[in-house]
Amino acid sequence: MSKKLYEKNIDNFNNFFKTIEYKELKNKNDIEGIKNKINKGFLKNGEKIYNDPDTWDKELYDYIKEHSTYISEHYECKERKEKRGYYFEDKNKKEKINLSLDCVMGWKAIIDVCVKNSIPLEEFVKVYEIIRKYEYSGHLVWPIHNLPTINSERYQQFRDRVDYTLYDIKKFYDIPTNLRKDIEDEINKLKLRNVYLTPSYTWLNTFEDFNDFIENMKLECWCKKINNNYEVKDLSTKEKKPIKRKFRKYVKKRFNYNRIHQ
Repeated sequence: MSKKLYEKNIDNFNNFFKTIEYKELKNKNDIEGIKNKINKGFLKNGEKIYNDPDTWDKELYDYIKEHSTYISEHYECKERKEKRGYYFEDKNKKEKINLSLDCVMGWKAIIDVCVKNSIPLEEFVKVYEIIRKYEYSGHLVWPIHNLPTINSERYQQFRDRVDYTLYDIKKFYDIPTNLRKDIEDEINKLKLRNVYLTPSYTWLNTFEDFNDFIENMKLECWCKKINNNYEVKDLSTKEKKPIKRKFRKYVKKRFNYNRIHQ
């Protein structure tokens, strides 16, 4: 059986760690240099170090569609123009809103976590493998359009924390529908406020409420259902209690590396 794209990436990561260039960057503690090399660099055999499965892995798109009733009913996997990867094309709605995959925690964010927690950088490969395995819970699906997107903003605002991202979206759904367009009021208080002014706003409003959003997008594993409502788990707590802190405070708490393995 041929290796999946994320498995090929793991091989390339490990081969890169053996290179003199990596050792020199590591000795200089040049984390940004290491990230840039992984993102854009090549091995001696000419193979690109990293190829994004969220863009290039057709098997992964087929897997997600197979395991999601919502995706299979509303979307088709299509190849991007000029063979630049894959995406989900809206096949039903009049106003087209296309989607693409997004890993729950990107490799750059995993490196950030390792650095902040004084974990050997090479250890990030183990976490990458855990997250990237073909399991629906390891992948998100978001609208694709001109920046900013939920995908781009969740890294900028939360360093890819899925719990904080979903909590922000929950706060969006808490706003009465007739007030959501008042950008100077409720939406302006949210961290992903810039996203809610894009086509993602239209897409989010295709769901009845946060419960409907969570169930259709198969995100139940990140929530607890309390009194018939989904509450987002705080992944920085051992008990994974629902996030309850005030919005301005919850973005400050760091992600605990150990929670990734639980």
